[in-house]
Amino acid sequence: MRPISVIWPYLPTSFHKKRDQARVKLGKIFAKVIQARRASNTKEEDVLQQFCDARYQNVLGGRQLTEEEITGLLIAVLFAGQHTSSITSSWTGYEMINTKVGWVPHKELPMLQQTEIMAAQPECT
Repeated sequence: MRPISVIWPYLPTSFHKKRDQARVKLGKIFAKVIQARRASNTKEEDVLQQFCDARYQNVLGGRQLTEEEITGLLIAVLFAGQHTSSITSSWTGYEMINTKVGWVPHKELPMLQQTEIMAAQPECT
């Protein structure tokens, strides 16, 4: 995402065009999966099943979510997970670099920290 996308998400730029083309491709991939799930008689225990079974309660006559709406939700879930992982990894790296506990080679620090945490919680060993 580019900063300009926050203010003008539909500005005709090359990166918005690529984004929109990628969205169409993802939509086609997800549409096949959604159609297959709805056509099957099985019920899975996952977020896709929740979206396929979801209905509007107080608007739109209680209809099901459309493939396009489910696709949008799946893309949001997909990128939300990547965004969260990115932030978590960045924060972990920052903490590893800025630790003032004493010198421990960075590759050994996470193992040392996890060993200390596990030792303090005997029910986990």
